[in-house]
This record gives sequence, C-alpha cells and structure tokens, in this order.
Amino acid sequence: FEKEHRSLLEELQSLIGYERNHTEVNEKNLRKLKERIEDIVETLGNYNFDVVEYSQEHSNYFDKIASPNTTSLKEVYPAILKNGNLVLLGKVFIPE
Repeated sequence: FEKEHRSLLEELQSLIGYERNHTEVNEKNLRKLKERIEDIVETLGNYNFDVVEYSQEHSNYFDKIASPNTTSLKEVYPAILKNGNLVLLGKVFIPE
C-alpha cells in the first residue's frame, strides 16, 4: 500500500466517496463537503504544502484571465506552494 502520501490519499478518498454517495444538494451535505475540503488543506500542510488564496500580496502566484462574465475579481482556484515555492499557479477571473 501507498505509504508516502497515505493520509492525503485517504482524505481525497473520503471526499470523493462522500460526494458520490450524497447526491442531494442540501445545507448538511454542503457543510460536510466543506469540512472535508478543509481537512485536505490541513493534510496538505502536513506535507509542507500551502494553499494560498488570492491577495495583492500573492497576485504573482495566479493566472489572471479576463472574463466578460464577471464584474469583480473571482478566484477560480488557489495557488499551491511547497516550502514557500510555487508548485501550481492559482487562477482568477478579472473583468474585461
């Protein structure tokens, strides 16, 4: 069995399993999904990964995509850093 990333994979497995078995959209299921996502963020921290939300300070960690469908800046997904180094660019939509 996988040992190096076991806890991260277990968190992802849990999230996927929950989503696939709870197809009804309601407040309880949404809250549980958010909790499991935050568990994944915490587990990533255990592997020295940081999930970084968009801010002016961290804007260089994000692809900025002009979109006619937005009237204000909207984060699509966060950037991911490891030990302070950018691993994956985040993405934001900006108004055209």
